[in-house]
Amino acid sequence: MKKKLITAAVAAMCLNSAYGTDLLSHNFNDGEIYPWVECTTKSPSYTAVEDGRVVTYWAESGYDESRSSKGAEACAADDDFQTTKEGWMGFIMNIDESHRDDTESGVAQIFQFVDDSDIYTWTGMLKYAYGDLTIVRRSGKNTSSQVESVIVEDFNRGQDYEIIIHYVLSNEEAGEIEVWIDGELAFSVYDIDFGFGNWTDDDEQYDDTYVELKFGHYDYDNSNYETDEERIIYYDNMTWYNGSDGYDVVNPAERPVVHMTKRNASDYALDGNWGGEDGQDVYLWSADTSNVNQKWYEVYRGNGFYSYQKYDTEYCLDGNNGGENEQNVYLWNCDASNYNQHWERIEVSDGIYRLEKRNAPDYSIDGDNSGANGQNVYLYESDDSNKNQQWIFDYL
Repeated sequence: MKKKLITAAVAAMCLNSAYGTDLLSHNFNDGEIYPWVECTTKSPSYTAVEDGRVVTYWAESGYDESRSSKGAEACAADDDFQTTKEGWMGFIMNIDESHRDDTESGVAQIFQFVDDSDIYTWTGMLKYAYGDLTIVRRSGKNTSSQVESVIVEDFNRGQDYEIIIHYVLSNEEAGEIEVWIDGELAFSVYDIDFGFGNWTDDDEQYDDTYVELKFGHYDYDNSNYETDEERIIYYDNMTWYNGSDGYDVVNPAERPVVHMTKRNASDYALDGNWGGEDGQDVYLWSADTSNVNQKWYEVYRGNGFYSYQKYDTEYCLDGNNGGENEQNVYLWNCDASNYNQHWERIEVSDGIYRLEKRNAPDYSIDGDNSGANGQNVYLYESDDSNKNQQWIFDYL
């Protein structure tokens, strides 16, 4: 198998549990499945974290004709993730070599809820079907109408694949589905009706109509079961994002990790302190490339701007609203659309950069004079000659 990768938006064990959460992400290295939970699964089948990835195991011996006995799946905890217009799903998937290639398993679902009509079913589903990877969607106005397309013929079992799914819901033929496999756009369909239920005048779902996501396998083809058969699929680096321009947010491929030391105090590095929470201070601390508090994922946001996400957390370097001298720089929950977290990486010398705030371009991250443990980091008027604003980038 390919080397296990680290997601761009990798999260800590827990995110804040709240209705309408727009970003869920985890690499499962801590052994926990949260912010997801096992769902629509019945013993002896199970969904659990083993060896830093999610194992979804389904056993035919547990089939009792119920829906839950057909699956080994995971859903967002406490209904934390819901979409009414556009969403993204990125993950690594490995179908075990022992999995049959003469049957069908749903492996990821775009799942529709229309509460006032008692509609609870998938509107789109990624499938491993008779050896191929396929995508099937239901018509936007008819749950019984299905269109299925082959994405990859003879999809290899026992191999890690990086998968990204993007969808746009629409009742006015403005919907779309895109699927990338290992960084290549492998499937796309545009100008379709996608999703069903209640719609606003702005072509968004509302009220009791929304989409949730699932991963894991839905082994619905009970007429094709074999006695005592087992099916196993592995998942890793799972990220869901509710919004537009989410490719880089959910991309499960390996991301650059950077260690930033202050040019005129190179014994001190940019440090985010332990863990992460909104408003947590960022400061200087004795440089140590093995210190996880000083490791930052570099996430490209497009147009020459980057976010710097604290290693193994969901928090990014944030410069607050606007800009003024000595305005504090801290951690805040990563949000691809939050320009307070977008930084232009301006090279002032070989391997040395100034980080200028996107929505306050006259201000850059400044580490103050010299260096000391706990010395605060803030914004200050941008100046290419000011070495307090110059950071030596070491990619780890």
